[in-house]
Amino acid sequence: MTKYFHELTDEEYQSHMVEGMTWGEAMKKFQQPSWCTYADALAGAYGCWSLVQHRIRKEEDCLRCECHVKVQERMKYSGELWDTALEAASRLYETWAKYGTKDGATETALEAFCKAWDEMLE
Repeated sequence: MTKYFHELTDEEYQSHMVEGMTWGEAMKKFQQPSWCTYADALAGAYGCWSLVQHRIRKEEDCLRCECHVKVQERMKYSGELWDTALEAASRLYETWAKYGTKDGATETALEAFCKAWDEMLE
């Protein structure tokens, strides 16, 4: 199995750089971290600068990166919650437009909107 680039020791990293290994060769020889969704993260100047400069040593080093798989999941979830909140707001507006505030439907729509909004902000 190929070694992950971030697992190279300082000595291994330096020896590959001194050997003049190209980033294309590095991409064939090493893998980018399993949690990283950056396309071709080892592509030198076009890749993840933190990774290719050997600043990434463990997953925690990437937890603020938008290419981290967990960050992408949170962003997707936030987007879904936002869609839910907008849908609830739309229903609330339609309810107000159709019935005014007289039959309890507005309160139900308002509760749905508030719930979706609160979940999104968590």
